[in-house]
Amino acid sequence: MSMERMLRRRFVQGSMLAFAILILMIAVGVFLVNYVQMEAASEQLLEVLLSQGELLQRPPDIDQRRSRRPGENLFFPGAAHDIRVDKEGNILAVHSLGFTHTSEEELGHLAEDILSLDSPGGKQGAFRYEIVTEKGGGRRLVLVDNSVRMHVLLDTLRGTVLMAAVSLLLLFVILQPVARRVSRAWLRNINRQKEFITNASHELKTPVAIMTANLDAMELMMGENRWSRNIRGQAGRLTRLIAQLMMISRLDEGLSRDQKRAVDLSALVRSELENYREPMERRQLTLKAQVEDGLTMRGHGEALGQLMRMLLDNAVQYAQEGGSLMLTAHSRHRSVVIQLDNSVTALPDCPPESLFERFTRGDAAHNQQTGGCGIGLSAARSIAQSHRGAVTAAYPDAATFRVTVTLPRGS
Repeated sequence: MSMERMLRRRFVQGSMLAFAILILMIAVGVFLVNYVQMEAASEQLLEVLLSQGELLQRPPDIDQRRSRRPGENLFFPGAAHDIRVDKEGNILAVHSLGFTHTSEEELGHLAEDILSLDSPGGKQGAFRYEIVTEKGGGRRLVLVDNSVRMHVLLDTLRGTVLMAAVSLLLLFVILQPVARRVSRAWLRNINRQKEFITNASHELKTPVAIMTANLDAMELMMGENRWSRNIRGQAGRLTRLIAQLMMISRLDEGLSRDQKRAVDLSALVRSELENYREPMERRQLTLKAQVEDGLTMRGHGEALGQLMRMLLDNAVQYAQEGGSLMLTAHSRHRSVVIQLDNSVTALPDCPPESLFERFTRGDAAHNQQTGGCGIGLSAARSIAQSHRGAVTAAYPDAATFRVTVTLPRGS
């Protein structure tokens, strides 16, 4: 899939998802508001009915406590039932008011079920009820039937969902030309940025190569000194920066599925650790490694190797002289988790998350001494994200810097 098609698809999917969530929230909100109003109205209706000796021949005023405009009538789209029961539980009379689909036989069965619950009030299906014990042991069961209004609410909800589906379809059609224009503008900016990085990297390679060659010739004639060593160190730092910029430019293009193969992460991590034995010994660092066997995933082997090299390079450079490194690699659910801790004399003076921004350096003076360029962690995160993974940093204590990589096995 081309970059333009991927951007267009993501734009359309994101817009439609946001619209669907908005419509769903509105539909659920309207349903809940109407449901709460229905429950409040049925409760008021029960209070009015219980205050009367028998049902009236017209819908009772269930809004007595609120002022209304003259001539305004309140309509309750439901029914009310007044059922009289003797002390033995036999139904003596049933009086109904309003529109209802429930027959007297069904009301009788409903009354028996409610009376068997031995509860003075509550809900049974679409009915809200209250039971009053009268003189002589008889009972009065008053029911408010909300089934009609519930049907109206559910029909409204279904209609809203249907309209939302139609609106999503129309939105999908409308978004196609918009997404095409947005993705093309975005791609133009990305391509210009990548073109600048690529051109700048190629242009920088030549003067760095000439500077290194002249330095070699100068050292042959005059010998090595601290100025030549400093120049060589800065040239090496610039060379690493160019390589990292080129790699980031390639990562921005993304890794296609065709480039991904089965990768033995256990072997890869152990191999990269072995390559860093000499730099660790030079800085007198103690390594503790626990790598689980059989860690595999689908990914780009070269990029994952580069990810490990960046993390190890960062840890070795900034670890305290004579300090320690601890690396663990293990499986967690359907992911592989690699955690690397290194001891430090002082933690960066910025939040851990800001270290992943390109050219961000927590300690500029320390970076100058160690040759850091400020893009290693950013490039590592780019590699992890290209595998649908993540890289995070943390300060577990005052003398430890921790980087955690999480990679899904099915990338």
